Amino acid sequence: MHNLDQNHLQNNVIFTNRQRKALIILSFIIIAASLNIGLNYYDVMWWVSWYRIVHAHGIFSLPSIYTLCEPPTCKAPYLPLAIIMFIASYALATLIPQTIRYIIIKIILVIIPAIIVFYILKKYRGIDIAILWLLSLPFLQIVLVLQFDVLISMFIMLSTLYLMINKEHYSALFNALAILIKPVAIILVPLHIFLLFIKKKYRECIKYLFVFILTLLIFIIPFFIVAPNKFIENTIQFHSSRAPQDLSLWAILTIVEESNIADKLKFIDNLWLIPFFLCYLTLFTIIYKANKNQIDTNTLYGILTSAFPLLLFIMFNKIGNLNYLIWIVPVSFLTLKFKYIKRFYLLTSLLILLCSLPYAIILLLAPASAEEFVFIVEDLSYWDAKALITQSINYYIIYVLSLLRIYITIPLINFLTPTEALKLFSFILLELNNLRKALLIIVTIVTQILFTTISLFYLSTITNNHKYQNKNICCGKVII
Repeated sequence: MHNLDQNHLQNNVIFTNRQRKALIILSFIIIAASLNIGLNYYDVMWWVSWYRIVHAHGIFSLPSIYTLCEPPTCKAPYLPLAIIMFIASYALATLIPQTIRYIIIKIILVIIPAIIVFYILKKYRGIDIAILWLLSLPFLQIVLVLQFDVLISMFIMLSTLYLMINKEHYSALFNALAILIKPVAIILVPLHIFLLFIKKKYRECIKYLFVFILTLLIFIIPFFIVAPNKFIENTIQFHSSRAPQDLSLWAILTIVEESNIADKLKFIDNLWLIPFFLCYLTLFTIIYKANKNQIDTNTLYGILTSAFPLLLFIMFNKIGNLNYLIWIVPVSFLTLKFKYIKRFYLLTSLLILLCSLPYAIILLLAPASAEEFVFIVEDLSYWDAKALITQSINYYIIYVLSLLRIYITIPLINFLTPTEALKLFSFILLELNNLRKALLIIVTIVTQILFTTISLFYLSTITNNHKYQNKNICCGKVII
């Protein structure tokens, strides 16, 4: 193993034994609650349509999914591995009662990858950092809503880890698997190849490319041969033509214009690529200098060729989905020097607490309280906000809330009754709804400020590492 902070493991102590046990129990309780509360119905309903198509047409219809899945009743903007994994997970989940079906899917797609990340972090960074992973808010957010992003972050982490220990073929394999769910990990490939090249590992470059391309072809060819145009239309053109949305700076225009944004799409579709590629290209220069100055392996591989480029993609992308934040968390926990871990945890937590959570409340809960429709950018259409929330929350949660509203009226001294508290909350949501557009813009700006802070944080870790390296060289010390 290359210098994966092995010399500092004995100092990686954050919690006492009692605190450690308490936090493990707390993480279990929070994860169990997040598993049960609900999911993001808007996304999952499209995924279920994949299963229904294959169930109706037979398993051999799977390569034709991009042809059979037609809007407005179906949408398949994912690469094949995501579709295969969800269909397999849902097929397994149909063997149990519907009330706990989505818990099984969450366990397969979210919890199992998270456990793998936990054990890798425990092995290489110690139990305390592994516990921080279980309690990281970007992870808990995915447990709550159900997405593929923990799976992607696991593959990216494994790709980085195997690159660091000179097993480039495994690195290529896991990077390809990440791409086969969402194409974002493709931006890591040129950086990996470039680093291997400047290290004069020419044979490893060839091996990396061979395994990478072979893995992609094995999964893509069956789907591409059946319907090449539909495959490209769903996996590439759909995303390139989407309107800016969520917490991207580009989405401010969408917040203001809503459905009228369709008239302006041809001018703003892919403008985000310009600032992204300008920053992305500078990474090659930084990597070259870092390698020349013998920056430690953790920073070189983990931050410069993995976490940092992914952060730049999230920052500049026209789709400002904070579920994507999870991509940088495991690899940062794996490779950041111990003294930076707490700061990183704080910054990512602030993004969820100050941005993602308020955004969800303002976007859906506020209009739902006013019985209004919400503009869904992905479809450029309006959906019933209350219906989306109702479908997303497990029915027994709604039942408990109704009991609180109707039956619990026991007054507490100097406190609101549950019924009064719910009425006050509804009133606050109504007021938020009146200021919805302004508040969404404010939250978007705060998000981008925090993204910029994390990018500067990454740069500071590189700069401080360089200073520390020079100091040790001057003192006659050699760090291996």
